[in-house]
Amino acid sequence: MSEYVNEPDPHPPEPPDEEGGGPIKSFLDHLEDLRWTIIRSVSAILIGMVVCLVAANYIITWLKHPLEAAERISRDEGGPTVFVALGNTKLTSFKLETNRFPGIDFGSNQTTVARLGFTQLVSGSSTNRLLTVDVTGERPPVDWTEITIINTGPMSAFMVVMQIALYGGIGLASPFVLFFVGQFVVPALRRTEKLFTYRALAFGVVLFVGGVLFCYYLVLPITLEFSKQFAEWAGFKSDLWRAEEYLGFICKFMIGMGISFELPIVILSLVKIGLIDYRSLNKFRGYFIIVALVIAAILTPDASMVSQLLMAAPLMVLYELSVVVAWIWHRRDRKKDLEVMDLD
Repeated sequence: MSEYVNEPDPHPPEPPDEEGGGPIKSFLDHLEDLRWTIIRSVSAILIGMVVCLVAANYIITWLKHPLEAAERISRDEGGPTVFVALGNTKLTSFKLETNRFPGIDFGSNQTTVARLGFTQLVSGSSTNRLLTVDVTGERPPVDWTEITIINTGPMSAFMVVMQIALYGGIGLASPFVLFFVGQFVVPALRRTEKLFTYRALAFGVVLFVGGVLFCYYLVLPITLEFSKQFAEWAGFKSDLWRAEEYLGFICKFMIGMGISFELPIVILSLVKIGLIDYRSLNKFRGYFIIVALVIAAILTPDASMVSQLLMAAPLMVLYELSVVVAWIWHRRDRKKDLEVMDLD
């Protein structure tokens, strides 16, 4: 009697692409998972706040750099900026209309430091102290700006530091929060949905960081310089800014720009689930100009026309990139459909 051995199929059928969905859980089990997701997320944010609280002075110094960049833009126009200092401590600053001052020729220097000092003058039995001014063409330290950030109350510094800790803690904890939320949501998705979610999260992080850096290095210096020039044009002094208002404006602006850069993720997600396609995006292009301005008005903390335009412009570029990607996906899917029809 011959024996037949069931050999494994060398080409086993692949599991359906729509398999997945994770284990079936009761409603109470889902509530328990959600509770732990919230606990882990809040804990991550609190730990991030503690870290930012300890490093608050370094973070505040970093947040002052856009103001220093705005000052460099201002110094390239008109006459020189004169900084009055006692030793290495800046006392005040002012801008001249020309490079000449009675008895002093500043030449082509855009920044001039006038250092105050004292000298003793001995005359007979009396000694007098005279105030001296040493005018040099040296470059002032980068933290010497025409605008001074000040506190206006006994608790102002504390509130500023707590504000920095909150924004910074959310920023530091955001990758972990996304991971915890992913642990809760992703197991319930199908295989193709999981793949798209992973890619969307990765590109979303890159776009958010790109938006923050774009705002920090380009948009903020231009916006701050415009605010200063506009205040001077309106007849107001603009050399003293409240710390809580300045730092709150900087943080909200960067976060708003980072959120606005998530636009391609939203659009392409709608394309992926079939609610829109590249044709409808093409038709909606004219209307999106209004949408971009509305988004910019909501996300910019000062709602000035300059900041709105600086935010709306990259939104239009991201929209066009989303249309191109949607068109590429359409051509790819159409090519696959034609190949399947040829095989049939």
